[in-house]
Amino acid sequence: MKYTKTRNLLAVGLAGVVAFGAYSVSNAQETIPAPKNVASAPASASKTKSGLASLVLKKGTGTVKPGPKDLVTVHYTGWDKAGKMFDSSVV
Repeated sequence: MKYTKTRNLLAVGLAGVVAFGAYSVSNAQETIPAPKNVASAPASASKTKSGLASLVLKKGTGTVKPGPKDLVTVHYTGWDKAGKMFDSSVV
């Protein structure tokens, strides 16, 4: 089963920010601009005991959800607190 709906998620941790979602980047040398709130988690973000904060940027609209044995693909981009991109699955 293939899922085509995306769910964008912003997660802020000790190393910086990781945003999950679908991005289109054609040049592998490009960087994806960091969110404006990359230095600290927004007040509305959910936080875990370890300090990881996450925030849904755009809620998915699909009605079919993956099950425990389904394979899903997640794209992500990570920035440090200064806004420098350090990793990305799409660049």
